[in-house]
Amino acid sequence: MSFLELVLDSLYDSEYEVIGQYMSPVTDAYGKKGLASAKDRLEMCRLACQGTQIMVDDWESRHDVFTPTRNVLDHFAEELTKVLNGVTPAIFLVCGTDLLDSFNTPGLWAIEDMERILGHYGLACVQRNQTDAEVLVDGNELMSKHKKNIHVVNQWMNDITSSTSLRYALSHGFSIRYLTPDPVIIYIYKHGLYDVPSHTRPHNI
Repeated sequence: MSFLELVLDSLYDSEYEVIGQYMSPVTDAYGKKGLASAKDRLEMCRLACQGTQIMVDDWESRHDVFTPTRNVLDHFAEELTKVLNGVTPAIFLVCGTDLLDSFNTPGLWAIEDMERILGHYGLACVQRNQTDAEVLVDGNELMSKHKKNIHVVNQWMNDITSSTSLRYALSHGFSIRYLTPDPVIIYIYKHGLYDVPSHTRPHNI
């Protein structure tokens, strides 16, 4: 969620007007080790977004098969165009530099999917882990071709927490208070997610 705040700040003086922010939990078929079920992740996203303007979409999570990212962006484009009476808004996939770097892994992404994401839509990339997004973009032929659609966001704060680091902390019995909203922490402990050690309890919640 802090990623989205950084992106919003960076767009205030741009040509864009933000009309919506969405979280889209992946399907169980994504198969990434350590992920909770789609049902639990969907509920945690909803709890985390309470009181914010961020909306949670369950379309991707309801699929029984892996849904490529470009298909998810196509879904949002279709639905938002309906809401806006035929006007299709600019759609950006918010990501970190790890996703940019993954575009350099042979065979990981279909070429036509990368072309669709970079050429038809766009990326709002938050720099993280001291990785220079500009270097990654300039060093990749396809990203360099669509550089105008890649909005690089400078990370001025150093304590942005990823979902991966939260899962690591939980599996080692560390406190995650102040790193994610309290309702999410309560949900995790209540439902026994992420193999949290039995001796661990929510801290002062």
